[in-house]
Amino acid sequence: MTKRILVVIGDRAEEALRMALGLTLADDTVEVCLTAPRGGEGAEHLELLRDIEVPVWTTDQANSDLPLVARDDMARRLAEFDHVIPY
Repeated sequence: MTKRILVVIGDRAEEALRMALGLTLADDTVEVCLTAPRGGEGAEHLELLRDIEVPVWTTDQANSDLPLVARDDMARRLAEFDHVIPY
């Protein structure tokens, strides 16, 4: 059975984006949410996630290259996932 997994990324973006990439190797659906400014960390991992069409969004306006989701909306979205991994 396919699981829906959300990786919520705080301050260690490069490591967390790499981990999210690894999760895509299983037969599960992965999404990524950045809750802090990325500051250019993990750009190559983010690019690869986009290439394989993993939805990546943010709750922080500093990540202006990503779709912005209000924190209230993010809280509602959490219930849609089978697993939420904070990193």
